[in-house]
Amino acid sequence: MAEGIVSSVLQTLAQLIIQEAIGEAKLLSVVKAKVEDAKLELRMMRSFLKDADAKARGGDETLRDWVLEITEAAYDLEDVVATFVLKEEAAARKARVLRFACLFKRANELHKVGSMIDLLSHRISKLTQGLQTYGVTVNRSNERLNDLRRTYSHVPEHDFVGFEENIRELVAHLTNPASEVFSICGMGGLGKTTLAKEVYHRSQVKNHFDRFAWVYVSQQFQPKEILEEILFNLLSPLDEQRKEIKEMSKNALVTKLHQELEEKKCLVVLDDVWTIEAWDILKAAFSENTKILITTRIKDVAEHAKKERRGFVCEPRHLSDEESRELLEKKTFYLQSIKETNPKDFAEMKELGNKMLKHCGGLPLAVVVLGGLLSEKQTLDEWATLHENVKELINKGQSIDEQHQGVLWVLGLSYDELPYQLKPCFLHLANFPEDSEINVKELCRLWTAEGFVLNDNEAHKCLMALVHRGMVQVGKQSSIVGRIKTCRMHDLMRDLSLEKARNENFLSLINFQEAEGSGPSTQVMPTGKVRRLAVHSNGNIVSELLPLTNNRDGCLRSLICFGPQRRGHLCNNCVSSL
Repeated sequence: MAEGIVSSVLQTLAQLIIQEAIGEAKLLSVVKAKVEDAKLELRMMRSFLKDADAKARGGDETLRDWVLEITEAAYDLEDVVATFVLKEEAAARKARVLRFACLFKRANELHKVGSMIDLLSHRISKLTQGLQTYGVTVNRSNERLNDLRRTYSHVPEHDFVGFEENIRELVAHLTNPASEVFSICGMGGLGKTTLAKEVYHRSQVKNHFDRFAWVYVSQQFQPKEILEEILFNLLSPLDEQRKEIKEMSKNALVTKLHQELEEKKCLVVLDDVWTIEAWDILKAAFSENTKILITTRIKDVAEHAKKERRGFVCEPRHLSDEESRELLEKKTFYLQSIKETNPKDFAEMKELGNKMLKHCGGLPLAVVVLGGLLSEKQTLDEWATLHENVKELINKGQSIDEQHQGVLWVLGLSYDELPYQLKPCFLHLANFPEDSEINVKELCRLWTAEGFVLNDNEAHKCLMALVHRGMVQVGKQSSIVGRIKTCRMHDLMRDLSLEKARNENFLSLINFQEAEGSGPSTQVMPTGKVRRLAVHSNGNIVSELLPLTNNRDGCLRSLICFGPQRRGHLCNNCVSSL
């Protein structure tokens, strides 16, 4: 959240200073020094923000408001410096004689800008002190969220549906001596861990291997702890041997584990691997006759492991409509009794269930969350009431715990782990209408114009990084190898982008396409200043929007208008309002 925004602002400030300093080093020196001081304050703040973001995400409302204030302060600093640089560039186009005639006026402007930066630096410093007052620490990992995500091989997955083709394929590879490493890769909530458990417990697999180990790696990867846990799984040691393992160094653990794995045919499952580094650290411990099964959201991790050792990458598909209905029926088994006692209500409830499933987009996690919500609603009236707000309930869930966490909570882990330069790119995708086939060339130009990246090539690399993380889907392939022509987002991933954009005051979206005849629908309206605005137009009412979007605070930096069929061009009035 705020950590990514602050990092992005720091990068932007550095680029602006370099850009302006080339021609006006002397006049800019005072402002430049003050900006450097402000950047130092932002860097100090950033060291606390990972913990602050985690606590805010965990439900601390007070801290969430504080993090939002930090975001606004960072944006305000960027606004002041960017505005100053734009004015300097405009002045540079004038004749030199006119510029020297206005030297006194410009010196006064420098003093004014410097004072504004001083005020913002002081504000940022106070906010940092406030974080410490709230008990926020430097780069603290969120152990509670990590515990909620932890998986265990012995915990069964009930009501399994689909993936039979993937299971057969994985079992065949695992029992084939020609391969060593296998990865299950896909977006959050797709059922990667569930699929791994089904494979892990299949009789063909159990009969083929002598020893088994299942470890949960996670974002908070600790190599020594993972190596210890694998040994504990393989050896089932008594207390004395367990103590000896605990006292070993990391290098000694690698050697010990390699020896143990060489003696027997072993299967090791590494669940929820997030980085290539994690695999590179662990791979030395695995002997050649050991089979490794990895689950990951990051395609680069899967491909890297495949290249390192003979391997295979499995990318499960989303559930079909029929499979989604089957899974929901298993989660709402009590409907059978209603079918016998009240066939009319049963038919209507089944129809409502099918309508609600459309909001799940074939994502198993979403269907499970919906089933959990419906399992506590056993009358037609209760189902009808839930149907009215089903999209929000699926996204948010009932609470942050293992059984009832919402889809966005799980998908949000992918956003939290994005490198800071990718976060604004992902948030920017909230501009696009639902089910859009996004033109990649136009998207790259927009990201470059926004300043998220330096050029279109870098923008395409960022887009592909999001694709490899399962956060953006490939549309049409380009004739150029390694590039794509269009992309799109899963509906629930787009909901995540909208949610994060609102939480971080990143953009405002006004949708006329969903609200014709009843006025505009504001889906993402920040509580602070409007810096980016997207308009989803019916094609004939953009002019009616202008009074609503009068840029009174002077912070609007981009305006994008989408027509009913494709991205529209900005009308002259819109351009002049900027």
